[in-house]
Amino acid sequence: MSRYYQSYLSEISDRIEDAEAGRIKLCEQVFDSSVALTTDYEEAKAKISRLVGELDDACERVGLSEGRLADPTKLVESSCAAEAVQKEVAREELKEKSFEVERLNKRIKELDARVTELDDCVAELAKEGQCGAVWG
Repeated sequence: MSRYYQSYLSEISDRIEDAEAGRIKLCEQVFDSSVALTTDYEEAKAKISRLVGELDDACERVGLSEGRLADPTKLVESSCAAEAVQKEVAREELKEKSFEVERLNKRIKELDARVTELDDCVAELAKEGQCGAVWG
């Protein structure tokens, strides 16, 4: 009978280790996703700045080539419009990444609940094993 409990405890221990490995992997995926999200956001901000600068330069060149300076109001409006488009693209990418992080967090909670169940089973088996040792 003791061999049965040892085998059962070993199996539960293996399951806990597997669940823990899965939870660690999910945590790593969440971390990797957040790093990628941060990187994507920073790249989008840099791209927006670069595009605004290029747009400013192009508008100024056009204005100078026509013998007059570009209208500052129109320059600001077009820069703002370009920046708004880029921000919207960045927001959509952030939204997609957020959904992925949310899904991974949900999976981590499910695995945590499963590990807790297995911990309870191990505790119960350990308790039963102690009773068996006293009565055996």
